[in-house]
Amino acid sequence: MSAQLTFDLPTLFACGMLLLSLIMVSRMRLSSLVGIFRYQSALLAIYAVILAISHDEPELLAVALFIALVKVVLIPAFLIRVAKQNGVSERLDSYLRPTTSTSVGLVAILLAFAGAEATFATSAGLIIVACVFALILTGLILLITRKDMFGQGIGFLVMENGIYAFGLALAGGMPIFVELAVLFNLLALTVLMVLLFRVAQKVHSSVSTEHFKRLID
Repeated sequence: MSAQLTFDLPTLFACGMLLLSLIMVSRMRLSSLVGIFRYQSALLAIYAVILAISHDEPELLAVALFIALVKVVLIPAFLIRVAKQNGVSERLDSYLRPTTSTSVGLVAILLAFAGAEATFATSAGLIIVACVFALILTGLILLITRKDMFGQGIGFLVMENGIYAFGLALAGGMPIFVELAVLFNLLALTVLMVLLFRVAQKVHSSVSTEHFKRLID
């Protein structure tokens, strides 16, 4: 029973996170992006709990708790609070229309599955790796196609979720100190992102990255 549990859940959670990232690619509202990222991170935290129970690794419970605290609570709260304090528009800018972004996301998923099929022979490994690769690619799509720092920042966070999910699903988790160090670094990076948002809003009255294309002496 335990073996069947560990076989099915990585695939289930990877697919769930991928579905949420594909939805994020088509969303243009800040609150929607942050909310879906919160749900995606919650799936990651729940999977870490299940992994801790099924593999009898109680130290992963601390990792799951920290994931929930940092990615489900603190980071989304930081982003929403900064946006409200600085009067950031709820609608974010993108180089692509929502339908076009979704199409690009679907192509990325197909490419991820093709790449995973060429790398992994087993069906379980194929699905998990394909979903994680696609998750990273959809985060990269957000990072590239969004004009504003909020959208790009969330794209980076989605990519990080994909990398973390890969470690949990296939390697059974990294050593706890490494995992906690990664999360601490992510939290520090988010604080720096928040400071950059505030400076950009104060100087340019906008969080669009278009203003940074011109060098200022």
